[in-house]
Amino acid sequence: MLTLAIECAGPVPAVAMLDDTRVISQAKAEPDEKPGTVLVALLQRSIDEAGIGLEKVDLIAVDLGPGSFTGIRVALATVKALAFRRPIPAVGTSSLAALTFPLRETADAVLGLLPATRTACYAAIYQTDGIEWSAMVPEQMVAHALLPGWLDSQIRTRALRRIRSTGEGLTRLTGGAIEQLGGLAPFDPTDLARTPGVVEIGLLGRMAHLKARPLPPPALRPLYVTSPV
Repeated sequence: MLTLAIECAGPVPAVAMLDDTRVISQAKAEPDEKPGTVLVALLQRSIDEAGIGLEKVDLIAVDLGPGSFTGIRVALATVKALAFRRPIPAVGTSSLAALTFPLRETADAVLGLLPATRTACYAAIYQTDGIEWSAMVPEQMVAHALLPGWLDSQIRTRALRRIRSTGEGLTRLTGGAIEQLGGLAPFDPTDLARTPGVVEIGLLGRMAHLKARPLPPPALRPLYVTSPV
């Protein structure tokens, strides 16, 4: 199955083509390039590198957020435009699911954190049942100062034992907050720079498709999280 994956909710827009789970092409923007000006070029570059025409694509997987408001809207508009030319099923994936997915074998659950506002992060806790990567605690916005207490409450309520934290949202925490969080859900230096990956968007989209959950592109909606807890 050929999957075209699109990631524009994070800081660097990217496109990838996957043949089942194998990555056959990938194109990333430069850090200062914006989705509205670069996404079409990235799509063309990825398709050219794969040597496979758009007519061969079986599925489009796209990051629904939370993340860049503009990036998400550009990505969804592009997906709908592609599907207008030829009906292609589409699957939307959470940016926090994609962020935490690479760490699924390192802990019983993974806390994903992404920057939201100057004083808050997007947060979610994901875990696997051996088959599916799903949200134990769904996406929400949590104030930096409240994050350690919020996580401690989640750990106690759900009897979590081995939890890891990851995501560039960690870099927004200061002083005592990051020390407290690290005590509850350890992280290493590589976690500080982790952002949602376009390949993970494709892999998660494929998994959802195999469970018969694709949608026509017009039915996809952004995952906006706006009210901090």
